[in-house]
Amino acid sequence: MKRFISLVLAMLILVFSVSCTGNDSDSDNNTSDIVTTADPDFNAPKDSFAFEQWTDGGYAVTAFSTDSQTPHEVIIPAKHNGVKITAIAPEVFKGSTAISSMIIPDSVIYIGRDAFADCTELEAVDMSLNIKDIETGAFRSCAKLKSVNIPWNAKLGIDAFADCDSLSRKIYTPSENETLYVLMVGNSFCYYYPDELFGLAKEAGIDMVICNVYYSGCTIESHYNWWRNNESHYEFYIYDQYGRKGIKDCNLEMCLAAYDWDVITIQDGSTPYRNGGIRGAVASREPGLTELLRLFSERFPDADLYWHHFWSSQVGYEYKGYGIPNKGAQNKEYRDYCTLTKGVVTKHGLSVIPSGEAWEKARANELIGDTLCMADCHHEGESGGGQYLNACVWFEMLTGRSCVGNTFRPNYHLLEEKVPILQQAAHDAVIEGRFNKK
Repeated sequence: MKRFISLVLAMLILVFSVSCTGNDSDSDNNTSDIVTTADPDFNAPKDSFAFEQWTDGGYAVTAFSTDSQTPHEVIIPAKHNGVKITAIAPEVFKGSTAISSMIIPDSVIYIGRDAFADCTELEAVDMSLNIKDIETGAFRSCAKLKSVNIPWNAKLGIDAFADCDSLSRKIYTPSENETLYVLMVGNSFCYYYPDELFGLAKEAGIDMVICNVYYSGCTIESHYNWWRNNESHYEFYIYDQYGRKGIKDCNLEMCLAAYDWDVITIQDGSTPYRNGGIRGAVASREPGLTELLRLFSERFPDADLYWHHFWSSQVGYEYKGYGIPNKGAQNKEYRDYCTLTKGVVTKHGLSVIPSGEAWEKARANELIGDTLCMADCHHEGESGGGQYLNACVWFEMLTGRSCVGNTFRPNYHLLEEKVPILQQAAHDAVIEGRFNKK
């Protein structure tokens, strides 16, 4: 009986809180409705929202309150008075310590200035890929924020995610006329897809200059020894708005001096695996990796450093006595690469570009299968989709945006039905963040 009376009282209070606030569909009285979420569990927090009509004809959330300061999940409704919620006004949730996670409906396309700033208990934000604008400081100083899915073409204001130190990957928020300079120190594992990476970024409105310190099969040991002896063995490839151009007979110092780098990546070569498996790879990477990372950090203290976790070879690959005769051998090679990557992360704390993880996920789809490295059973191949898949992984890691839905397509034949599968595999590998846990 007491529970029934409590239920009636709660319903009366809810009705009163809505009905006494006026009707914001009446533009003459300039009022806004207060809507309180109803929950059959009386111990659950009750969250209240105020709404006002927005410039696009929808409604904006303009105020928030809750009866509990215990951090909890907050769900923004998709409609008010039968009309879509399309915006979150500036500073609506600013400074709230009662939000642990936020679900933003698909109808929302705009998040205002400082809307979630200083929400120090906020850990996850589920937003749709329909978001178009995330204004300046929208999530500034959300220190516990770990997970957020940003649409590929969302416009980010300055410091939209500043001081969000728990994010698993950095979110790039370019200023006007700013260019992101990316240096890949590697070998053929980063040779084939900068064109696609540049295209994905350009489609998203991000200017990139991507450069590749290239020597086929080059190992970390060789990079280190050549730098120490000032040897000029590299081809230096530059990908920008003018296409690709290469400069022969370069040394590492010449490549480092080309730009003020924002991002520097490094990876191993496959030779150590052919000459001793994982033991050969681990033995050959030091002291070279430590010294090269020290060099990069000293020259470019503000640059983000990444380790590239590349993919296992296609079944049937064979080269100079080393081969992948079956799925078991492919799985072993993949596990070896994971072991090496874990060792690098443990020792050096680098963020990881998980191309290898994305390949495993894509291969699990029957439309893709083990066809990604079409050309020589080792590298990406165009029609198989490996080049495009890798570019999607790099796009997500370097920009912090989802690649899903990106409308860029390469200039070679890639079946359209493969594109969403490859995009999703890249996205899942990055979001899973197997090697990037904080």
